[in-house]
Amino acid sequence: VHSSFTTNLFLSYMSTHPELYKQLKDSPENVAVMSGYEKALSGQTIHWVPKEEIPAKGFSWIKGGDIIAITTTISGLDVSHVGIAIYVKDELHLLHASLSKGKVTVEEVPLSQQLNKNKNMSGVRVLRMRKK
Repeated sequence: VHSSFTTNLFLSYMSTHPELYKQLKDSPENVAVMSGYEKALSGQTIHWVPKEEIPAKGFSWIKGGDIIAITTTISGLDVSHVGIAIYVKDELHLLHASLSKGKVTVEEVPLSQQLNKNKNMSGVRVLRMRKK
């Protein structure tokens, strides 16, 4: 939304790892469609925030309810997880479907700490729904 950091998308992960996705696993047709989407999006410039730049308190421009897309260092993949921004005691946390807990939860530690615990998490993209 307001980040000055940019990067270019280079997407290929889903079409090169179809065995990981139920809808792609046994469908060369779906893999071809996905590959087309990846090629169409690759090269686009997007805004993001590296994890080293995210303070525990978040940023004033990140509002509760914003969509937080966690970016990844995995080659060919841009986002590895998605959640919703929520502030707890003035610190930015993530409301998300936790794989380890098996349910939707608010992460106990601030988002900055959560990102620093995982070497494959490189930062975030922040998205906000707009009213028409």
